[in-house]
Amino acid sequence: MGRKGIRYTLEEKLFYIGLVQAGSTTREIERQYGVKHGQVKVWLERYQFKGVDGLKRAPGIRQYSKEFKLGVVQEYLAGGTSYPKLARKYEVSNIGVIYQGFLDILVGNH
Repeated sequence: MGRKGIRYTLEEKLFYIGLVQAGSTTREIERQYGVKHGQVKVWLERYQFKGVDGLKRAPGIRQYSKEFKLGVVQEYLAGGTSYPKLARKYEVSNIGVIYQGFLDILVGNH
């Protein structure tokens, strides 16, 4: 079932979460199914925080304001946090979005 560059269905995400709840480790799931263990952890955290709704894709592309990006960058620079923690806190779907926001602020592309 593991695939690169293809989105997983809600049913697939729930399947992997069910395996973890049944006692499998995320590393075992990665070895057996090819799904990155870090991705399964993200799904599990979202599921624990928001239930099934946390696993559903958001409609459309979310745009972030200059103020939002600046606030997240300032929080990161203040220390004591990480990209993954910020992504969870602000419900950003991917840590790459935060990293790109950081770069945008640095080079002035708001």
